[in-house]
Amino acid sequence: MSLASVFIAEAIADSVIDLARLLDLSEGYSQKSVLLSKESVTLILCLFQYTELFRWRGDSDELTSDEIDTIKEISDRMIKEISSVSALIGSIHYFATTPEGGEWLLCDGSPHSRADYPDLYARLPAFYILDADNFSVPNLIETFVRGSDEFSGETGGSDEHTLTENEMPTHRHLDAGHAHSYLAAMPAVTALGAGAPFPIAASLSATVGVGVANISYEGGDQAHNNVPGFTYLYVYILAR
Repeated sequence: MSLASVFIAEAIADSVIDLARLLDLSEGYSQKSVLLSKESVTLILCLFQYTELFRWRGDSDELTSDEIDTIKEISDRMIKEISSVSALIGSIHYFATTPEGGEWLLCDGSPHSRADYPDLYARLPAFYILDADNFSVPNLIETFVRGSDEFSGETGGSDEHTLTENEMPTHRHLDAGHAHSYLAAMPAVTALGAGAPFPIAASLSATVGVGVANISYEGGDQAHNNVPGFTYLYVYILAR
């Protein structure tokens, strides 16, 4: 008889599964998969019953709220094991809408309790650990992600930036051109003195005017936009 047949034959009576009996049987199950726990295998074998809670029964035939919680806890774990969700705790994903399935936390830098998300707390690097009982999620609001092989959590960069003198490219300013005026030497008649028989022409000195190069300041000394093109999406981290 197969393992599935044993579970079905011993656990089902009147088309109703006895949760307590199933869990007892699962204790004797030798785990054959690295992913699935014995409780998850139990639910898989009886999946057609699991889909309708009212077809399970407890010790008093009607399921108590605790028994329903037990079924839900095991089923949630089974889903994670099957889909390897537990291996992805701490991974960050982008969504066009808010995510469903699993429990996701918005990456907005908010603090959270270790008691609520123990697996995520255990996997986060020290940068996000606030104390023995609390941690924060990455803050990716208005931020781009940059890959690293050294650390997680370090931040940097800015949306705007004003260049310093050392950051400006090497350049030069040119004189657009200017002129110097010139006054040529001109002869002038000068009396040499009393009794001189005739005047002579004596040249005045030539003069050169002063030209001014007008190189003015340009620019407004304002910060420039430092952000490439982007599209906004929701960004969440898988918590459990």
